[in-house]
Amino acid sequence: MWGGHRRPQILVTGSADCTVRVWDLRYCSGNIQDWFTPNSTGSLLHTFYEHTATVHTLSLGPSSTEMSSSFYSVGNDDAVVVYSLRKLDWYLIMDDSCLIDHLIVLLY
Repeated sequence: MWGGHRRPQILVTGSADCTVRVWDLRYCSGNIQDWFTPNSTGSLLHTFYEHTATVHTLSLGPSSTEMSSSFYSVGNDDAVVVYSLRKLDWYLIMDDSCLIDHLIVLLY
């Protein structure tokens, strides 16, 4: 996942191991398969462990708002987590007991 028209510098991945990872593509070279191997940490900026099940969806915040440095993830645990790329931290977790409408209002 990335935004903009320039060469992407940040990549965010979600995984079946319940993690969300943020990668710095400026330090990646060579084969793309080698970038994300378990022993390759040179481009890994941060790993988030907020989900308890597979992460299946990632999305960027709207680019024309203060949320432009944010993204969110959705997992099979029915949790929606909102993150800050600037701080490399999460700041909101919503589960199936919350209304998704609240997240839409927050992001827009």
